[in-house]
Amino acid sequence: MRLTALFTAALLTSTALVQAAPINLSGTVKSSKGASISQAVVSLLSDSTMKDTTDENGAFTLNNATAISTSHTFRAQAQRIGNVAIQGNQLHFFIPAQAQRGTISLFSSNGERVVESSPAAMQPGTQTFTLPALAPGLYVLNITIDQTTASRKLIAAAGNKIFVSDSKTQTSGSINYRSVADAAAQDTLVVTKDGYNTVKYPLSSYELQNIAIVMDTASEGDYLFARVLGKTKAECDAKIENMINIYFKNSINKPNGSKLYNDNGTEAYIEDVEYDDVRSEGQSYGMMIAVQLDMQDVFDKIWAWTKRHMKRSDGMFNWQCTPSGTVKGQDYAPDGEEWFLMCLHFAHQRWKDDKYKTDADALSNAMFANGVFHNNLPNFVRNNTTVDPSYILPAFYTLFAKWSGNHNGDWANIAKAGRRHLAICVNTSTGLMVGSPTTNIPFDWDAWRTAQNIVQDIWMSDLYFNGAARAEYGDWRGSITGSDKSFITNWCNTFLGFWEKKRDSKGYWPLWSLDGQTKFGDANQNKTGLRPGLAAMNAYAANYATAKAPDGTLLSVKFAQDLWDIEPPTDNQYIYYDGLLYMLGMLHATGNWKIFGSDSF
Repeated sequence: MRLTALFTAALLTSTALVQAAPINLSGTVKSSKGASISQAVVSLLSDSTMKDTTDENGAFTLNNATAISTSHTFRAQAQRIGNVAIQGNQLHFFIPAQAQRGTISLFSSNGERVVESSPAAMQPGTQTFTLPALAPGLYVLNITIDQTTASRKLIAAAGNKIFVSDSKTQTSGSINYRSVADAAAQDTLVVTKDGYNTVKYPLSSYELQNIAIVMDTASEGDYLFARVLGKTKAECDAKIENMINIYFKNSINKPNGSKLYNDNGTEAYIEDVEYDDVRSEGQSYGMMIAVQLDMQDVFDKIWAWTKRHMKRSDGMFNWQCTPSGTVKGQDYAPDGEEWFLMCLHFAHQRWKDDKYKTDADALSNAMFANGVFHNNLPNFVRNNTTVDPSYILPAFYTLFAKWSGNHNGDWANIAKAGRRHLAICVNTSTGLMVGSPTTNIPFDWDAWRTAQNIVQDIWMSDLYFNGAARAEYGDWRGSITGSDKSFITNWCNTFLGFWEKKRDSKGYWPLWSLDGQTKFGDANQNKTGLRPGLAAMNAYAANYATAKAPDGTLLSVKFAQDLWDIEPPTDNQYIYYDGLLYMLGMLHATGNWKIFGSDSF
């Protein structure tokens, strides 16, 4: 490398004419199953008018000669960029003709864009722009006017000295084609088609062939945020990372981490901060989040604390303890056992350790030995046959029927009974779920979870079991819009339609009578205007809702957007229940809820 000129001492000039970097991109767009996708639009993120539409083989080509452009043509005559000069921190250059657009970009040696300015239409003559102060190092300066790019390699030295470096010429500056590192590495292919995920494919060069792009539809395992809101995997992953940092890693009040997740080194518990206790419900939710996100250490610690402090002599688990491990609620609530059992089976399928299967089989046996189910429905608590619909988990029972040894047939029957019961528990005017079909228990905190239970069941059945679960819910018993009589579509439309009617500028009230006429609770039950836990559970129904709100917006879009926009709750009152439901809802909506072991179905 040779230093050829000192810019701070004098005004240096150079004139050049350069055509924009050649663009030659081609490849195919196919589904994850290898099927060609035609009529998908492939475009550059930097210029959406540079695009092509895939043919019947899923093939596309983008190049300077064939790309469609409504604002300009990529084969336009190059603009002349003359008298390029730097004096102090002032950049000067000359253009002989009017320019419609321009970009001044400065890149560091690692390809990072340090600054970018996009001047509006420029008149002929000398143009002047102020460059930022530069830290010592190597830089590339690109001046792009219409389709012409002038590029200079710069060295910024101490004392505000700027040198130009070029090993091939004796002149005071070098004008080159825009390099791959400077341009293409900053660009992305965007692939869109109605009914499919939007795919963003990062480029390493403007000259690539055999690009293989995969895009999928809902029937191939799509997830809510991608399908309904067009969110990318990267955007969804960022949401999940933030969630885990808040609840499992970052300090909120305690110096050793989140006030929700408490790790003592070998064991851990999930604390209901408002009531200062630990519940089987929260422990099982924490384990589910851990297995879904491959946090085996967290999973093992929560399970170790649970077994040591909550496990009973009959193999069941007391539902409530103090954070120190003293038993408070000396009985079991079987929703905890159901979730523990599912967590253990997923852990066995994911991590291939038989210790989880051993614990799962022991728990399944204990549940039947202790009479957890009455008429194939889970009891509310021991010796109380009242049925809480939020305890009914048909998707889990379907998997238990495959993995739970000598109770496979029992679990299959429980799954069928659960679906029938959920279908008759619904108020057909509001879609709200009762505590029992023979009582007038209002829609309250437990009932928030019923949307999750039903949608997970239909979603899993559609993906892996040819939709067999749909028939067991039967047809919808209420009013039907259109020709679709299915329970799932009409219930989701009715359910979200009710909440949309209750929506105000802040959100909607969370606790109602089954007919939707009477509110329950005081102002503390809705301090945020929209309860995060309820928003997360209602977003499940957005997967199958087809109706529109009065303003013409799809209900699926509104309720998916509610969850996307809401902040993870950290308030002492809301962090436990709302926080856990928020995490479970986000797992499903971002595509991070997996059925481990599904390859054996």
